[in-house]
Amino acid sequence: MYKRQVPNVTITQKDPAALNALFYGRLLIADARAKAIVVGAVDEWNLTYHLTYERLRVLKTLTKPGYVLAEGCSVVLLEDGASARSRGARAWARLAGTASAGSPVSPQQRRARPEEIAATIRAALADAGIPPTRVGPVPAPANAVPWVCIF
Repeated sequence: MYKRQVPNVTITQKDPAALNALFYGRLLIADARAKAIVVGAVDEWNLTYHLTYERLRVLKTLTKPGYVLAEGCSVVLLEDGASARSRGARAWARLAGTASAGSPVSPQQRRARPEEIAATIRAALADAGIPPTRVGPVPAPANAVPWVCIF
């Protein structure tokens, strides 16, 4: 019996893991290594992390901004446009462009460098063929930390 080989990759990189998984999935489709791929992400609450963040006094309270720890999961099907059209599927969105960049900052520092973020966003827009003037405010995270939002 013929068994089809399919990629199975787990990416764990803290905060950007979900976006890196999406980026990797798009590369698999762009390189014709897959016609469709399921990309998922999960973030689980962890007592050790919670106690550590609590001890560092960086959790959100009624009187100060900070991190909000929670659990969540998302799954998205990425599919080559021709493959989706051939089966009559209706696309909900189009992943038009991607870019990735590193930053020589400790993951515990948690301070975004606006110029590096802006350069990466411009690279993704260029990949999509979209001028930056067509983009409005972009709220990056949903974890209630104002200094890592992009506006």
